Amino acid sequence: MVFILLTNITVSDIIITLTVTLYTGGKTLRDNARSGALTEVTFFILLALYTPRHGYSIMKFVEEKTRGRLILGAGSLYGAIKTLEERNWIKPVDDGSGRKKEYVVTGIGKEIAETELKRLKELSSIAEEIIGGER
Repeated sequence: MVFILLTNITVSDIIITLTVTLYTGGKTLRDNARSGALTEVTFFILLALYTPRHGYSIMKFVEEKTRGRLILGAGSLYGAIKTLEERNWIKPVDDGSGRKKEYVVTGIGKEIAETELKRLKELSSIAEEIIGGER
């Protein structure tokens, strides 16, 4: 447990502190545990692994699908892969060739991705209802 003495702080400082705690805690890949929302990076990694891929291929997939908006560094990617593997959302594929290690999404990982897709569709529908009505 980490204790932080907070003096002369702003709301954005608190948000940054909470975000850092969330990601460095190593306990979750979710932005909002109550709603079950995945981080965008986690969602894209799961999507990338519907087809077996190695790390560099995952990075290229994410960059391509987001048109360069998201670019994963190796450290971030392999940290996420380790956590996803520990959660049994992805697993390594052993093809026996000794080539680069590939990963694939598991059944649990697919359920997580499908739940996130449903959540995003609901979010989009609500936003369309509100924003679309004001045009």
